[in-house]
Order: sequence, then C-alpha cells, then structure tokens
Amino acid sequence: MSLKRILPFVFLSISNCYVENTHAAGIAIIEQSISGFKTGYAGATTSIDDASAIVFNPAALSRLKGTQFMGGAHILSPSTKYEDQGSTIYGRSLKPLSKDSGGDAGKTAYIPNFFASHQISDKLYAGFGIFAPFGLGIDYKKTWEGRYHGTKNDMATLNINPSIAYKAHDKLTFGVGLSAEYVEATLESAIDFGGIAASKGLGSASQTADGYVKIKGDDWGFGFNAGVLYEPTEDTRFGFSYRSTICSELSGKAVFKRSPIGDVINQRSGMFKNTGVNASITFPEAVIAGFYHKFSPKWAIMSDVQYTHWRRLKELRVRFKNPVQPDDVSPMKWKGVFRVAGGAHYYLNDSWTFGVGGGFDKSPVPNEHRTARIPDSDRVFLNTGLSTRIYDTLFFDLSYGHLFFKKAGIDLKHETKGNLKGRIKTNVNILSAGLRYKL
Repeated sequence: MSLKRILPFVFLSISNCYVENTHAAGIAIIEQSISGFKTGYAGATTSIDDASAIVFNPAALSRLKGTQFMGGAHILSPSTKYEDQGSTIYGRSLKPLSKDSGGDAGKTAYIPNFFASHQISDKLYAGFGIFAPFGLGIDYKKTWEGRYHGTKNDMATLNINPSIAYKAHDKLTFGVGLSAEYVEATLESAIDFGGIAASKGLGSASQTADGYVKIKGDDWGFGFNAGVLYEPTEDTRFGFSYRSTICSELSGKAVFKRSPIGDVINQRSGMFKNTGVNASITFPEAVIAGFYHKFSPKWAIMSDVQYTHWRRLKELRVRFKNPVQPDDVSPMKWKGVFRVAGGAHYYLNDSWTFGVGGGFDKSPVPNEHRTARIPDSDRVFLNTGLSTRIYDTLFFDLSYGHLFFKKAGIDLKHETKGNLKGRIKTNVNILSAGLRYKL
C-alpha cells in the first residue's frame, strides 16, 4: 500500500462513509459535530461549543478554554427505492433480466469523526479535525432496469483540517484552517454486450449477454476554510465562514468482465479491456452566515443560511487510457443552492441541554440531469437531541434526525445504456452519539 493511502485506510477501514442522500444536498455530508446535530446545525457558525466548530467556523475556537477532545459517530440508515415508469432499450420495450426494480439501494453508513482544540493564550487558539465532508453510496441489484446506467456507486472522503483562531478584540475573532482531503471513488455498471453485438450484425440480442465494468480511482486535494465570529453582547453572536473549493484528479483503473460475445467485440475493436482511468472532480466552495441569541437563562434561538456553489459540477467524465475506448460522460450541470435551518436550545440546568431544529435543503440536481447514481432531491429535515455532563470534565451527546425527501423523477436517454424512466423514493434516519472531554 502506498504512503498516500495509509492514513485514509486506517480511518476508512473502521467506517463505511458511502452515503446516498445525506443530510446536506448533493454529495455533501454535513454530519460532523455531534453536539450541533440536535438543532440540525442551525447556528453552526455560532453555537457549537466544542472542537467540531472548526468545520463550520474556525473562529469559534475562541470560545473553547483549555484543551478539549471530542469524538463520535453518526449512523445513517437510508431507504432508496426505484419505481419504473416505462423504461425502454432505445425505442424498444424493455425486457429486464428480472422483474425487480433494484431493491432498496440505500446503504447504511457509520461516519466517525474526531476533533481537538487547545488554548495557546488569551488571544490564540488552535484546533484539529478529521472528518468526512463528502460521500456517496448506492447499491442496486445487478438485474434492475437501469443497470446499464449504474449498479453500484461509492465515494468516500477524508479531510484533515488543522485550524487556528485569533481573538483580535473581546467581541471579534478571526479563524483560518487548511484542508488536506483524500477522495476514493468506485463506479460499477452493466454493459449490454448483446445490444452492441446486434448493432454490429454479430447475431445477438439486447440484454442477452450482459457484462460489467468496475472503475476505481483516488487522489489528494487541498484547500482552506476561514471564518469570523462577532459577539456584540454576552448572549448574542454572529458568525460567517467560507470553505474553499478542492480539486482532485483521480487516477485508477477500469476492470471489465466480458460475456463471450463481449470477448468477440473486444478482439475486433480493442475496446472493453482493462485499462487505466482518470477523472476530475471539484468539490464546491460554501459560505455560511448565522446567529445565536440567548433571550432568557433557559432559552436560546439560532439560525444559519448556507450557500454551496454546486455549479462547479458540470459533468462526470471518466477518461480511459485505452485510446479506442471513448470517454464515459454523464452530464450534471448542477445549480448553486441554499440550505436554511432554525433551532432552539433549552438549558434545564448546568448539566442538561436539550435542542430541536429543522429546515429546508434545496437539491442542486436539475430534473433533466438526475441520474440513477445520484437521485438527489429537495428535502426537509427535523432533529432533536440532548447534551449532558457525566462528570466535571466529560460530556455526552445524543441526537436523532429524519430527512423527508421529495420524490425524484428520472428520465434519461442513451443510445447504448437505454432510456431510463421512473422515480425514486427516499427517506433517511440518523442517530448520532459522542463524547467530549475537557482537560
């Protein structure tokens, strides 16, 4: 194993960070802070009082005294089901290998994270985090109607994010962090060798001689995040943060499993043989603005608005090093979208805090470019949870959230992959638990 993969392997081997339809839209994973999850990350730039604040606003480190550690995990249980509405093989009636629609393609995921912070002086604070900011995973049966568009899709990321905050004034703090992000992706799909052979007059028929391809690649990318925290009073805070784009050039290989007629096509054309691959991906920049206000000893309210510039994702293009194998291109043309959240804290006493929150997350995926690999749609989310002090320096967080997705229509047309027409129904349950320790 190469040196560049040792740390990601250690982290990813204890987790399954491949998640379809996560809490944030597109391929983003917002499930980072355990304590912030109870309000749906409303006020994430201002109201997370532990080291995981560096994900949303590194300036918030100035609120953490001494040395702190926190770790935990989110368990996401999605359900993703496809309902066919008249798919065809390029104008002819579709005759699937079986009558199923792919089963439940959702994949349960365990997403761990770890954060630490240290107060260097009255004005200077440092933090460190390891988390997964993006992820994707979907797994259909190999016999489903849309198998030529995709059967399995996995993407995992690992972000290493050291940060620092400087308290320039009693009311004003600036923060900045650097990110080293590892990404690993796998794409699998069926190939209609029977249909390709028929089009070349080789005496076969569509869907009678399927083969498969598995494409896998990885890379490191680098970026930064920065933020500001303004506290006009002891009970009121305003936060603003920015997280930059991270560009990665994945490299890896494509492995083909050919049927007998696929071997004939390979021998005649040189296509569909194992080869190296490359693919570019740009993870988009995002800005968040939020506030927190404690209007009584028992109650506080908070809110955040986040914009993510998903327009960076124009297409998914896999380039094969085999010169006769054409690129595999999936148009995306995603849109920039907003996520809004509001929530409240109830402080029962010094040891117990309860939270509730919710909001709306707009999908960046246009209806005309929604794919079976990423059947994302608009969602509403509701969260609740608690934080409690176990000992003087040890805290426990427990939260639950549910995502309600709008039904997503799919209408794709492709000469060799077929015309896929149907809709996806999705919902997600999320359970989060973690510990915080203060020295």
